[in-house]
Amino acid sequence: MACNNAFCIWIWEHYTLIIRAWGILTAVVTWAIGIDLCTSVKPWVGAYLVFVAVVLTLLEGAFLIGSCLDKCCNINNCCGKFWACLRWFDNWKRGGLYIVLSIVIWIHPGTNYICAIMIDILGVMYIARTLKGRDPKPKAEKNKEEFHDVTAVEEKPAKSARGTGSYDDDTDPSGDAGVSRYP
Repeated sequence: MACNNAFCIWIWEHYTLIIRAWGILTAVVTWAIGIDLCTSVKPWVGAYLVFVAVVLTLLEGAFLIGSCLDKCCNINNCCGKFWACLRWFDNWKRGGLYIVLSIVIWIHPGTNYICAIMIDILGVMYIARTLKGRDPKPKAEKNKEEFHDVTAVEEKPAKSARGTGSYDDDTDPSGDAGVSRYP
């Protein structure tokens, strides 16, 4: 990224750890507030928060068993297909889902705003993670730098089956008696 500050560099080096810790913290807070709101005046808000907590737990906890599932699940069975879909659903896709899920939470005022803020921050962090590996240099300049060492390769004439190697070898004594191969 464009930041050369030591703190900024440290954040980008440890961004995956930061985002996973924030995701697990968000899931725990969403579970707690969701279960608490299930017993309140409007239990539908609590039920929705529990649903969001299940989604958060599934998506954010997947890295804990990821290496095991990579080795144990065959891609052709149900487990492998589900795991492939879960792995595909990362970065900007996950960030967009989290932001969409938080819209409903903003409708009812109360302690669920804490969950909405945390989920929105998590969504923005995942969208920013998409930009983490991008090179700020333009493509044309990058290609120019990559190919500056290209050297010309000397081409050798192809060998003829009958002659000395030139395509215009019409003087071969055992050949075509002076008839040119080219019109």
